[in-house]
Amino acid sequence: MATGAVEDGEVNLGDDKDGCIEMFKVIHQSVEKITVRYKEEMRRINYVTPTSYLELLGAYKKVFNDRTKHVGDAKMRLSKGLTVLADAEVEVAKLQKQLEDSRPELERTQIEVDETKKVISKENKDAQEVKKVVSVEEASAAEQAAEVKAVKDGADADLAVALPALEEAVKKVKQINVNDFYELRGVGKPSMSIVKMFEVVAYMFNAKKPPKPKDDKGKESDPDGYFGYAKKELLGNPKKFLQDLIEYDKDNISDSLIVKIKPMMDLEALQEARVKNASGALVAVRIWVVAMITYHEVLKIVNPKKALAAEMSQKLAIVMKNLNEARAQVKAIDDKLAKLTAE
Repeated sequence: MATGAVEDGEVNLGDDKDGCIEMFKVIHQSVEKITVRYKEEMRRINYVTPTSYLELLGAYKKVFNDRTKHVGDAKMRLSKGLTVLADAEVEVAKLQKQLEDSRPELERTQIEVDETKKVISKENKDAQEVKKVVSVEEASAAEQAAEVKAVKDGADADLAVALPALEEAVKKVKQINVNDFYELRGVGKPSMSIVKMFEVVAYMFNAKKPPKPKDDKGKESDPDGYFGYAKKELLGNPKKFLQDLIEYDKDNISDSLIVKIKPMMDLEALQEARVKNASGALVAVRIWVVAMITYHEVLKIVNPKKALAAEMSQKLAIVMKNLNEARAQVKAIDDKLAKLTAE
């Protein structure tokens, strides 16, 4: 059994349980010796009683229990750790076996991945080439679309010049009182303004040249028979006449007709003031004729622009079709690349 000794207040501790007990005994006995020395040197008395020894034993017991618990806990943790390590060793062995079993499949997968990377690289290159083409086509399409829009806007702007006059003319025609036409029909000797106005209307409706009057009165006031034509074909049914004016095919007026009637509208007899003195109803008809002339002249400018815009739109449609096909091709490549990358 290991023992402890006291030499000049120094204690050598044992390395086992009995040694610890001996250590505490030596401590107690050393106190007795120090008490004697204390009395001799300091001339003061210190008492060492059994109670002091018991207190020392109590301290030992507490220290012993604490250390016992500490060692027990450490032992338990160590035991659990060893168990976990053992379990981990089993799992690692399983994983190693699975890895060995999966190695051929992994090697095949690696080969497939390498092949897929090559495909992705090629598809990426192809996609970039197609995207370059698409980018150029998009820029060209945008430029053509801007040109088409500019032509269309120009045509619409030109047409906007004539439309207000045309709308105003139709409005005036709708305001005509049909009774004024019935009164015109009863005129026996029409003025030159009335005759020339109906001559212009006859040209507008592409009427056949009427027969000339046979009586002297008619030959004097209506030498070419256009007022007779108006009484028979137009003034006999004023409502139909007004409707024909409103629904007139203004988009298909011939150049030859405009060449014929435009100089006539400059005649003194067909000036607005003269026409108004002759018949208030014919003023609206004169406004309608002038509007038709203006509209036709504007159409001569607008129609080529519309035709050009239509032609450009057809070309643009082809470009957009090709562009959309290229875009679809790019999307298909991108989708394929995304799928390959995900795989």
